[in-house]
Amino acid sequence: MATKLQTNTALRATIKDLLAQAEKDKQFLREVQDESNNLELALKKCIHSKAELNDKIEQLQDDLDKYVELYASTKIVAQALGEAVYYLTKEKTHG
Repeated sequence: MATKLQTNTALRATIKDLLAQAEKDKQFLREVQDESNNLELALKKCIHSKAELNDKIEQLQDDLDKYVELYASTKIVAQALGEAVYYLTKEKTHG
């Protein structure tokens, strides 16, 4: 009878330990799930930020293309004005 009682007590202690370990495991899993959710959220923010940066880069590239075109046009106009001034002053000094 004492052996059954000892076995029963040992089984109860083992069950109690297993339940405590199961509770610890549940807590650990909750923490891992929270970390996973936080990482997923951070990843989504990074992806969104990358998309915004790509949009800004595209806009800056468009602006750069416009400014390069504007510079080229301005350079042509400046050259034409320079030539006009040259011919006008040349005619005035010789004519």
